[in-house]
Parts: sequence; structure tokens; C-alpha cells
Amino acid sequence: AYYPVGLQRVLTDGDEIPVPTVFHIGTEDPFMGQDEVKALTARFADNHQIEIYSYPEAGHAFANPGRDTYRKPPADMAYSRSLAVLRKVLGP
Repeated sequence: AYYPVGLQRVLTDGDEIPVPTVFHIGTEDPFMGQDEVKALTARFADNHQIEIYSYPEAGHAFANPGRDTYRKPPADMAYSRSLAVLRKVLGP
């Protein structure tokens, strides 16, 4: 999930997530408050199938090269982390 919003359902029904999941959140995302990030992190602290990453100086849509908010270093890192999860689940 890249820069997710509306996480109330995930926080409530998170035990039903059946696959490894990775969240990528820009710390400067105006649509994702730090309280939500803390709640998300706390909710899945014991679930080793869910990884949550925050990217300093990245906002909403930081991985979209067609947007003014694009930030290459965090976008590259998020892409690499997403591929690692896919490789782990699907294979090389």
C-alpha cells in the first residue's frame, strides 16, 4: 500500500489480511496523520507479515514520477521493498 488513507477498516479488520503486506508512508503526507501512522504501527507490531515504512521528506504520491510530489530516493527504496515482498512470496 503506497500512501494509504482511510485506514479505519484496516485497523479494525486487520487480522483478516491473509498475505504479506507492506505499507509505504511519506512523513509529510497531508492525508495521513502521525496519529494514524502510530495506530497502524501499534496495530501490527506483532504481525511479522506486515511491514510499515515511513519516508522522511516524502509526501502523498511520492513514488509517482508524474506528480510534483515525486521524490526519487524514497520512491526507489519503496519500490525495492515492494519487490522484495513479492519475491519472497512469489519467488524470483
